[in-house]
Amino acid sequence: MKTHLTHSTFSTVWVPLWWLCITGSPLCRAQQLSTPSPQPASYLAWEADSKTFDAKPGESIARFTIYVTNVSAEVVVITNLQRTCGCTEATMPAQPWRLEPGICGPIQATIDLRGKAGKISKPLTVQSSAGSKVLMLNVNIPPAPPAAAKLDPLTPGLPAAKMVG
Repeated sequence: MKTHLTHSTFSTVWVPLWWLCITGSPLCRAQQLSTPSPQPASYLAWEADSKTFDAKPGESIARFTIYVTNVSAEVVVITNLQRTCGCTEATMPAQPWRLEPGICGPIQATIDLRGKAGKISKPLTVQSSAGSKVLMLNVNIPPAPPAAAKLDPLTPGLPAAKMVG
């Protein structure tokens, strides 16, 4: 049997629903303001809320692994890893990632250190069916070493002489 909507069916059902949404129905307002709620601790246990990487001189990538365990009796689905800039990348084992009760797994992240110095912190927001969780990725980047002075190949240990011509 084929269902056919007439103009009167559309007017009596869809127009009132549309009107509720544009007039600020509580149901529609809740959908419009869909900011993720903080994740309750009773669902996911994190190895750490924050990780720090101490870069060595010349290192261009900081690598992080943060483990998460589903400690609830329900399946939790991690849907998104939200970064704040292009220098941070993050991956999870699957997209979306279903964590069965008792299962543990890694979230991998990297920060591109090129052109950066000092201490930097980057938030990584994990969005899931249990809410959201902000993880902090911190990096300590040492100052760049001074440029090596060019040595005179004819007199070892002395700076190279400039030619005057």
